[in-house]
Amino acid sequence: MNRKKILFLITQSVSGGAQKYVFDLATNLDKQKYEVAVAAGGDGELFDKLKDADIQIFKRKCLKRPICPTCDVEAYFKLKKLFKEWQPDILHLNSSKVSILGSLAARTLRLRSGHKMKVIYTVHG
Repeated sequence: MNRKKILFLITQSVSGGAQKYVFDLATNLDKQKYEVAVAAGGDGELFDKLKDADIQIFKRKCLKRPICPTCDVEAYFKLKKLFKEWQPDILHLNSSKVSILGSLAARTLRLRSGHKMKVIYTVHG
């Protein structure tokens, strides 16, 4: 049986409500049905918790909460590369900024390569 790949994407890896939500989802999905990974910015404790739970992580330091045109362009291209390499079936976006960058990267990847992924967005705060 092929496992579905789910990539959770969140801007920051510091502790907070959205991070707890992502952690709880990522660690409670059936590992026989889903291959789960989390990509986030920074170097917060979310990464340590996910690593302890044996969840694959992708650190993207270019993902930052404040708007920064140069960082945001870099983040867009790094996300597009991540999506192309990891090939998630489901992309779960968890912040306003990540929803814009992630959905744009997913859409352009789909247009260029034909790789389709379902995109889910959860509003926080």
